[in-house]
Formats: sequence, C-alpha cells, structure tokens
Amino acid sequence: MSLPKDVNYNNPYILQMPELVMKQILEHVDFVSILKLRKVCHAFRNFIDDNKSGGVIKKILIRVMPDALRVKLTTKDDFYPKCEIVYMEKSDGCFIAMYKGVNTTGKYFKNGKFFGFFTEDFGFLLRNQNMEMEEIEVMICTKA
Repeated sequence: MSLPKDVNYNNPYILQMPELVMKQILEHVDFVSILKLRKVCHAFRNFIDDNKSGGVIKKILIRVMPDALRVKLTTKDDFYPKCEIVYMEKSDGCFIAMYKGVNTTGKYFKNGKFFGFFTEDFGFLLRNQNMEMEEIEVMICTKA
C-alpha cells in the first residue's frame, strides 16, 4: 500500500483528516470538548462552526467578577455532568479552566483577553442551541 505524497506524516495536521471522520468526531463529543476543539486553530474552529451540532444546554449561570467570569452550564438531561468554565484575567494574558464532574482542565493564553474568549464561547453556545433554553442568569459580584 502506498501512502499519499502530499501529507507530512512526521508533522500531521488535524485538517488532513477526511471531512466525514471530523464530522463523526464532532457527533461523539460533548459541548465542552467542542469548545476546547474550537481553540485548536482557526481552520478547525471554522470547520466546527460550519458543521454545527445541536446544543443541549438547559441553563446558564454567569457570575461576573472584577477579574474573572464563571459560567455554569446545565444540560437538558443527566447524561452529561454539569460543567463550569472559569475565564480569569492574568497580568500578561488569561487562563481558562473547565470543570466537568471530577475532571479539570485549563489552558493559559499569553496576551489573551478573558472577556474575548468568553464572548466567543457564549456566542457559539447560543448559536448552536437546538432547543429552548429554560434560563440564563447573570450575577454581578463587586468582590472576587
């Protein structure tokens, strides 16, 4: 079997996967994983946005603090655990932490603006809803 010559197998690129494979991946991951995948690269984010999957979010609680935003997401069923995303301002960038069940992941973005990441993610969540959301609550906290 010969391998295609136009693919660099030493440095694979995510968008070299066939479109059908990428669509299958998106169908089998939860919304938090999709948010993470959107941050991989611009081309992958565009692919995800063009191949929207239906949202399952029932409630969103947003807690606005002076140097952070906490977003708690509740889904329409108990299949996915509740999720919390924290967008934190740092002196030279921002940090985003995701808590889902007992799993925690985080990523630091040098020179990133936490509010910009929040608005991008929030817009994606709202655009991809395929059901009516029950509640969006916003709490303003003057102290961290």
